[in-house]
Parts: sequence; structure tokens; C-alpha cells
Amino acid sequence: MIRPATARRRRRSFEKTVHNPCPNCRTCDLAVYFESGSPRKVGALCYSCGLVGFFAQNRFFELSRISENDRGLSQRLQGAP
Repeated sequence: MIRPATARRRRRSFEKTVHNPCPNCRTCDLAVYFESGSPRKVGALCYSCGLVGFFAQNRFFELSRISENDRGLSQRLQGAP
């Protein structure tokens, strides 16, 4: 069944802050993502060490690390040099 456009769920949008200190490598390359219009932290990615994680009850939980190649791709997609 196809729903009318008014009944479809809206896509969430996210904002981020950059240059946060990474809890792993201590560089200021951690990008923290927020749900738009909310102060609640959702996830984070460090462009230096590849740390990826999420936030629950304002605590950070490490999920994994991404490769240096994938980190570069992520930055290029976001317009960084």
C-alpha cells in the first residue's frame, strides 16, 4: 500500500560539532552528531583514529574503528580537503 505524502514519515536530519577531543587518541578531530533541533548526542566519529561510537544516557560507547581509507572518503563526501 502506498501512503500519501502527508502520511509518510519525515527523514531525520542531523547536525554535528567538530574539533571535539577524542577519548581514544586525545586529538581534537572528533565529530559529534546530534538530532537536528535537539541537544541530545547521537553518535561520533574521530577523523584521526577512526573511533566510531554512540551515546546512551549521555555516556559514550565505542562501537568500532573505521579504516584510514574510509575516514578519508567520509571527509571528502562532507567537503573537507
